[in-house]
Amino acid sequence: MKVLISDDDSTNRLVLSTMLKKWQYEVIITENGKEAVEAFIEHSPDMVLIDVMMPVMDGYEATTRIKSLCVDRFVPVIFITAMTDEPSLAKCIDVGGDDFLNKPINRIILQAKILAFKRNYQLYQTVSNQKHLLEIAQEQSRAEQVIAEKIHSSIVTRGDLVLDCIQTLSKPSCTFSGDIVLTAKTPTGGIHILVGDFTGHGLSAAIGAMPASDVFYSMSEKGFALKEVAYEINQKMYTLLPTNMFLAAAFIHLDLNNHIVEVWNAGVPDIIVIKNKNAEVIKLSSSSMPLGIISSSKMAIEPKAFEIESGDRIVMLSDGITDVCNADGVAFGEERLQAVIIQSSAENCIDNIQRKISEYGDIEKHFDDITLVQVHCDSELLSCAIGKKEVTKYIESGEWQFELVLNDEMLRNIDPLPIIIQLLMDIQGLDAHRTNLFTILSELYNNALDHGVLNLDSKLKEEPQGFTNYYNQRELRLKKLDNARISIKINSVPKDDSQGGCLTIEIKDSGEGFDYNHLDRAKKAVPILSGRGVNIVRSICKNLDYLNNGSTVIAQYNWK
Repeated sequence: MKVLISDDDSTNRLVLSTMLKKWQYEVIITENGKEAVEAFIEHSPDMVLIDVMMPVMDGYEATTRIKSLCVDRFVPVIFITAMTDEPSLAKCIDVGGDDFLNKPINRIILQAKILAFKRNYQLYQTVSNQKHLLEIAQEQSRAEQVIAEKIHSSIVTRGDLVLDCIQTLSKPSCTFSGDIVLTAKTPTGGIHILVGDFTGHGLSAAIGAMPASDVFYSMSEKGFALKEVAYEINQKMYTLLPTNMFLAAAFIHLDLNNHIVEVWNAGVPDIIVIKNKNAEVIKLSSSSMPLGIISSSKMAIEPKAFEIESGDRIVMLSDGITDVCNADGVAFGEERLQAVIIQSSAENCIDNIQRKISEYGDIEKHFDDITLVQVHCDSELLSCAIGKKEVTKYIESGEWQFELVLNDEMLRNIDPLPIIIQLLMDIQGLDAHRTNLFTILSELYNNALDHGVLNLDSKLKEEPQGFTNYYNQRELRLKKLDNARISIKINSVPKDDSQGGCLTIEIKDSGEGFDYNHLDRAKKAVPILSGRGVNIVRSICKNLDYLNNGSTVIAQYNWK
């Protein structure tokens, strides 16, 4: 340890230097304040013992300059002075001194003060070193967060739709949000939407969003149903995440062709459906525990289905918004929030919610991520089909065929269409025809299942609450299936000029058949709620024939 001594009295200098050297300190000696400042710059001592009254520059000014040179170093300065009046001693502290010692010098007191400041100096150095390491770590963490945030955003938002009818209020509590909003189109012109809330918030919560979004987008793009998407996300979360981390989520599937919405709540506040025609408010509470807690084999996922009309609204949210507290610590709560939603119009709903929350509590000091999504089912949305933009990548192949046979258990639990579509893409490279093929297969397969195997009557859809009753009946009859069977056979024959080919799709069911002739009514001007899909299939196929009382259907589709 180096100690700088500055005193114009040679005796004092000798006494101090002798004691310090005896205590094994390195000593630097100066005779006035100017020399003390110059020696401090040159030698960087760890402690300064300085007299007050000196020629050229006194100890007050020298100490002021020395302290200004310390910057982020702690160098204790002890005044050695013969003055005893209070103003002079107080000035020693005012100019930056850390202590003072009266002459004549008491050896024991001097040693004690030096040892005390040495401990303080060592503590300061430790804290300073830790602060430096912390600053390095923080800078590295900021750089890593920038990279992680870019990767996170590119994965989580890779398929998001930008539609005026989907409005979002989002306020993360820190850089990374544990809430997610995922939107994706399906091959048949539908929309999947997921609002999720991971345990906690920040980077650890956001990590789970990446595998969840990957499953959501890839399965939605391939045409998997909401139930299959939810099952797969749950299994992914259950396999990857620690036991104390899970995903509360709200799912909806908008079937724009049939004007149906499927809704499922797994652990978030009530999903609210507001019907425009009669101002009816439907609240859908959680019907399942959050995703990632139990395996999919033990999980029951049963979405509710509703008919949607122009002007209807659907609102989903995480619990962060209801947890905003006022000055008394009382949460805003679901009841207040639902009242604001119901009383607001589609156009001002988000603004009203944000204003009411801000008036109630400090929304900028919330401790959880805040997310709310409103889907406004306007006429423009319901009249459009948002299909996937396809990329042509044909694969040359000869004639081929395959057959898939589904039994009771498979009919209850598996949607074969995405699997078949992906197989067609892999074998023949028919990406440009994905939407048409999905339309054909989904219409013919669903007719075989609903009308052939389950014996459901499409007239149910024409009754009040018809779609809801239809889907409820469908779920009940699926559970009671006994020795049912559907086979799907696809044959491909290339054209001689190698510029395309013909796909023959044959679907047989074990039912007693159904009145497929009534589907022709859709050609007339009579407004009905069934049969429209078959006529779409007829319009894009070369041939469409029903055989065996409707239990067999054969479609031929030409592709180029």
